[in-house]
Amino acid sequence: MAGGFITSRGYRLVKKRPPSSRALRGEVLVGEVRRVFEENYRVYGA
Repeated sequence: MAGGFITSRGYRLVKKRPPSSRALRGEVLVGEVRRVFEENYRVYGA
C-alpha cells in the first residue's frame, strides 16, 4: 500500500488471514526456480 494508511485492527485482521491460493502457488514457484538455478550450476541467464 504505497502512501496508504491502515488501522491497527485492519492490520491484525490481515495478519491472521490464512495465505491465499495465489500466495501458496507463489511459494511453490519460488522453490522450483531455486531448484532449476542450482541444477544450472548457479548461473542466471544465458
